[in-house]
Amino acid sequence: MPRRPKYADRIDELNVAYAAMTAEVGASYLDLWPTPADGRGALRPEFTLDKLHFTGQGPRMGRDPA
Repeated sequence: MPRRPKYADRIDELNVAYAAMTAEVGASYLDLWPTPADGRGALRPEFTLDKLHFTGQGPRMGRDPA
């Protein structure tokens, strides 16, 4: 999950590695990074107050509010 921009490249590398590992064993991998990320590697402001922890909106990210 996104945390701070300084970790973005490393987290992206890990997500790619996790996807490759799960594919090797026939499992599925869901990369949650794109939805809450702000494009710089931090959490989007609508999902956090302190740039680290999710608010109540975090767990519902990407869901239709209806």
